[in-house]
Amino acid sequence: MPHEDKLGQIVILNGNPRAGKSSIATAIQNTFEGVWMNEGGSQFKKMTPERVPILRNSTTTMYCTPFQSI
Repeated sequence: MPHEDKLGQIVILNGNPRAGKSSIATAIQNTFEGVWMNEGGSQFKKMTPERVPILRNSTTTMYCTPFQSI
């Protein structure tokens, strides 16, 4: 697979529960060009190990860590 020097894109959907964030994320995945990953807060929490409570209980860490990895 050839290496591409392209910057990634991030879309942040913020809102109250049941505001339609998941529906918007699904629409983006189905209509935007390229591969779009939905890494919502609840999914991110499920991905982190329970033995590391600082990651599971810190909203700041939860949202900053993915951005720092880019």
